[in-house]
Amino acid sequence: MLLEVGYWRSVPYLWDYPRPQSLIAPGWRAAERPRIVRYLQSGKTHTRWRGYSRCRFPECGAALGSRCLTDGRWLWPEGLEHYIEHHDVMLPRWFIDEMTLRKWQVPEVDEDEIQQEPIVEAFWINWARKTAKSLAQRHQPPPVPAT
Repeated sequence: MLLEVGYWRSVPYLWDYPRPQSLIAPGWRAAERPRIVRYLQSGKTHTRWRGYSRCRFPECGAALGSRCLTDGRWLWPEGLEHYIEHHDVMLPRWFIDEMTLRKWQVPEVDEDEIQQEPIVEAFWINWARKTAKSLAQRHQPPPVPAT
């Protein structure tokens, strides 16, 4: 089973996916970011697409890639590291914990076998929804007392 992470709302059939703007956490894992970025960049190709994805921050729009990558447990879009490096977007703790357990090295995967694995979107969608709500509540201004 492959757990999706880092996929964003874009086309009408992906309305359940989050917007990256909802997962901004300045300073998130700053000391580990270079290792996280290298890990994401060294994922193994799972799927190739015909067109490039673009950054979902309108003011950026960087071309990010045309593949889905995996480490055999997680599945993410090529270019996910861009959101961490340039936009302070956070990822699930469990994903980072597994990177750490693997000593920041993506293991070899059997490409034929990995193609047969079911892909689970619900983990990412539910985590992102819950995390976005928590981040929004933390950043709300305090209520104005009634006079």
